[in-house]
Parts: sequence; C-alpha cells; structure tokens
Amino acid sequence: MGAARCSPRPCRSRHRRTPPGDGTRLIVRRRSTATAGLILSLAVALGVPAAWWWSNGSSAGSAGSAAEFVSPSENVDSADKSLPRRDDLSRPPGQGKAPLSKPVLPSDIPIVRSTDRRTSPPPARPTRVVLSSLDISALVVPVGVDEKRAVVVPSDAFRLGWYKFGRSPAERMGSTVIVGHRDSRTQGRGALFRLDELNPDDTVTVTLSDDTTVVYRVVERRFYLRDRLPSILFGRDGAPRLTLITCGGPYDPELGYRDNLVVTAVPV
Repeated sequence: MGAARCSPRPCRSRHRRTPPGDGTRLIVRRRSTATAGLILSLAVALGVPAAWWWSNGSSAGSAGSAAEFVSPSENVDSADKSLPRRDDLSRPPGQGKAPLSKPVLPSDIPIVRSTDRRTSPPPARPTRVVLSSLDISALVVPVGVDEKRAVVVPSDAFRLGWYKFGRSPAERMGSTVIVGHRDSRTQGRGALFRLDELNPDDTVTVTLSDDTTVVYRVVERRFYLRDRLPSILFGRDGAPRLTLITCGGPYDPELGYRDNLVVTAVPV
C-alpha cells in the first residue's frame, strides 16, 4: 500500500520484528481467520446524524450476537475475476509498475484544513494504536493527501497515518481515519498485516497526544475497490467511529492490491 511494495505471499512462521527506537511493536503469531458470512452494516448518510445497524436491519443496541465478516470476492462490486488471488502469485512484487493501493478520497469529500475550520487550539491527535487481540502496537503520524487525492501512507511500514483533514477521537463525532501498510517488499510485514484477522467485538485502543485513550469495539470489516471508497468512511458528521484502512484483496504485480480493507469500530 502506498510507496512501499506489497509482498504477494504471507510468511507462515512465527515472526517478531521491532525496528530500533521507533516504539513500534509487531508480534505475529499463527491464527485462523474468521469465516465468511453475514456482516455488520453501517447505515449512515453523510451529513446526517449517524445510527449503527446490523445487516438484518436491527440497531446495534438490540443486536444479540456478533456477525461474521465478508471476504473480498463476496462484497466487492464489479470484481475482476481475471486478477490472481494474493496467495496464487509466483511473480514477486517490485517487477513492473509501482503498486497503486493507496485509498483514494471520494470526490465529494472536501479537504478541510485545520485553518479553515477552527480558531481555537486543535484537538489532541492520535499518536498510537493498539490492537490487543493481534499483539500489535504502532505509532501514528499525521498524513494528508497527494495531488491525485490519494491518502498518503507513511513510508515506514511499521507506522500508521492519521488522516489529519478528518476527525480526531477527541472531537467525539465523525470518522477518525487511520491508514497503514499491509506489507512491503523491503520491510516485510507492515503494522496492519493482520487487520483481516480482527473479529467482531475485538477492541482497538487509540492513545492521543494529551495521553488520554479511547477504546473502540470492532463492528465491521469490508473490502472496497481502492478508488471507490464510500464517502461515509471519511464523513466528519454523525456518530464517532474509527476507520482503519489498509490494502487487500487480489494482488497484481503491475498494479498492486486491487482493494482496500476497511475495519470500522465504535467507542466502547
């Protein structure tokens, strides 16, 4: 995802990598992934107060049990069946064009800079994300967009990027968007390599620059074509929510990953 190249095949052995001095911890263990099935759905219109809904139409507050999540081939519209699946590739990444797996900002989402929206001090920003069920802790840095409206992803595969033109958890409304690499040809597994292993009700803890923390509960995991992310993922209005984005789906040696994997979580 981004400038880093994505490797086509996960390593199956136990692996620990701690880059010196950056405070990022990545511990990878073998673990089975959730089966495909029903998913949670977020039915929120941009600019309208948000409400969380399960796929059967009942509100999250009345839902009795956690739903399972959908695999890439089941929920990505206009899927290109000719692209190889990630685990079917024999050609290593890095041959051909650079991957274009960065999430692209929807055209109807304005880039609202901090100077345009407030005169008071900015809210505390995210500085660390902890995925406790995956034994992952990663530093977070502010990021923006490039000239093609693609969200910039940190070049360091072990760091995450907070979309600074969106919301902060401290604002208690709208979507807090955090992006990161799945993997890299030169750096190996990224901070979000195992994002697809998050299950319903797993927790995500975000530490802010004022040393406060916000704990979220996972409610949805979906794949989207990377240039067709829905506007609601970046919505600044409605209920507070955390949106984690990395690359995923089929991998093409020329173009990189076709999709973006999106995990949505709500405050506990």
